[in-house]
Amino acid sequence: MDENSTSVLKYQEIQPAQGIILGIIATPGVIGNAFAIFVTLQILQEQKLSPNIFVLSLASIDLFGIIVVCIPTWLCYAFGAWIGGDELCNFQGFMTLFCSLGSGGIATSMAVDRYLAVKVPFWHRRTVTAKMATRVVVAVYIISAFISVLPIVGFGSFVLNLTSTYCTVNWFATELKDVVFSYLFASIGVTLVFTVIFCNVNVIIKLLKKQEKTRALSAQIDRDEQQKVKTLEKQFSRMMIVISTIFLICWVPFMVSVSQIQIFFRFLET
Repeated sequence: MDENSTSVLKYQEIQPAQGIILGIIATPGVIGNAFAIFVTLQILQEQKLSPNIFVLSLASIDLFGIIVVCIPTWLCYAFGAWIGGDELCNFQGFMTLFCSLGSGGIATSMAVDRYLAVKVPFWHRRTVTAKMATRVVVAVYIISAFISVLPIVGFGSFVLNLTSTYCTVNWFATELKDVVFSYLFASIGVTLVFTVIFCNVNVIIKLLKKQEKTRALSAQIDRDEQQKVKTLEKQFSRMMIVISTIFLICWVPFMVSVSQIQIFFRFLET
C-alpha cells in the first residue's frame, strides 16, 4: 500500500465476527432502500414528477453503495487479511467517494428542487420536469465519478484505515496533492451541508407563510383541487425535510471529523 499511510499503525487484529456485525448494520439499509425503489417505481407510473426521480436515484445509489463498498471489507474479514492489494483498495476508495458524493449531491438536488417549488412554483412546474431531474441526476453521477477517480490518477490517494479493513481517502497525508484533495472533498461536503440547511429553512418558512395565504384565498378557489395540491406539496416537502435531516445527521459529524483531523495533524507537524 501507499507508504504515505497510517495503516501500518494497526491497533487491533482483524476479527471475522466484526464482518457479521457489519452485515447486521448494512441489512436495514439494503432492505429500506430496496423497498423505497419498489414503491417509487410504482408511484412513477402515475406521477412522473421530479421529487420521485430524485427519491428513486437516491435509493438506488445508496443500495448500490452499501453492497459494493462493503464487499471488499467482508472479504477482508472472511480471509483474515486485506486481499486484492492496491487495485481493490482503489476500487473501494473510488466507490466510497462516488456513492458518498452521488448520494450527497442528489439529496442536495432534492432540497434545491423543493426550494424552487415553493419559491417560484409556476416556473418550477413549467421547467423542472422529470426529464430535467433525470439530467440533473446524470450530471451528479458524472461529477461524482470525476472527483472520485482523481486519487487513482495521482491527485490524492486511497489508503487502508487503522484496522486495515477499509480503504478510504488518506486523511493523514503529508504530500501537498493529497492534502489539497482532502480539503477539496471536505469543502464539497461542507457546501452540500450548508445548501441543504439553507433550502430546508427557507422551505419551512415559505410553507408557513403559504398556509396563511391559502386560508385567506380558500373561498375563491375550488376546495377539492386546493386540498389535492396542498396535500401533494406538503408530502413532497415533508419527505425532502426527512431525507435532508438524515443526510445532515450522517454528513455533519463526518465533515467535522475530517476538519478536526486536518487541523490536528497540521498542528502536530508544527
